[in-house]
Amino acid sequence: MKSTAAYFVAIVASMLLMASCHGQENQLPSADYNTQSDSLLQQCFPALRDGEQIVYHKGYALVYSEQHEQATWVAYMLTRQRVYGKHQRSNDFREDTSIETKSAQIYDYKPTSGTYARGHLAPAADMKWDAVAMSESFLLSNMSPQKHAFNDGLWNNLENKVREWAKSFDTIYVITGPVLHNDDSICIGKNKVTVPSAYYKVVYCPATHQGIALLTPHEQQPVKWYELAITIDELEEITGLDFLHGISDQEAIESEVCTRCWNNKR
Repeated sequence: MKSTAAYFVAIVASMLLMASCHGQENQLPSADYNTQSDSLLQQCFPALRDGEQIVYHKGYALVYSEQHEQATWVAYMLTRQRVYGKHQRSNDFREDTSIETKSAQIYDYKPTSGTYARGHLAPAADMKWDAVAMSESFLLSNMSPQKHAFNDGLWNNLENKVREWAKSFDTIYVITGPVLHNDDSICIGKNKVTVPSAYYKVVYCPATHQGIALLTPHEQQPVKWYELAITIDELEEITGLDFLHGISDQEAIESEVCTRCWNNKR
């Protein structure tokens, strides 16, 4: 009987150890993750244009436009596990000191705070998996001046849809940003932060090898996400960016739009 009892004790101890290790394994990707070492994320980046430089943060990477004082694009990986992160909003809006030409400043937004919100490009709610990632989502390089109704309405709805996709497909890659043109004339603040006329999201799912582009005017509208879907090729024509430039079968992925492929009720 002693040997039998000892056997079961050993089995239980082994199971507990395995469970503990498994729990640690689930936590490590968040703690150790770095955008600079994520090769698939880098394959999703838009191709760099002359003079552009990638800035890496814990949870996202970006290219900054000094002319428009905001990111041309931000890119990040989102997983089912990350969506259920526990870190709360830090709300520590501040300058991004990693931008060599200096980012926008807090005072750029204050005089127009009643009109424009500091709209996240990489959403804070997508960075709940890590305290540093959450804090860095409030860097002003990740902000764009958005009308309050749009920020709280349609833009928020699209962010929620992206999180639904992460829950359904487990891992997705997101590229998002403003549509910026050289003749944009509406600006705010001392540093003349451009108010974009439109915004976009590009989402790539490695599991299904599918991509989709969403383009929305900078206006609150009662529309469904699929009404904003266009081909990635069409978005490239509008933005001048070359998305998913390192992904295999890029041309096939970018030439069609398949909204049913993104039905998250799987």
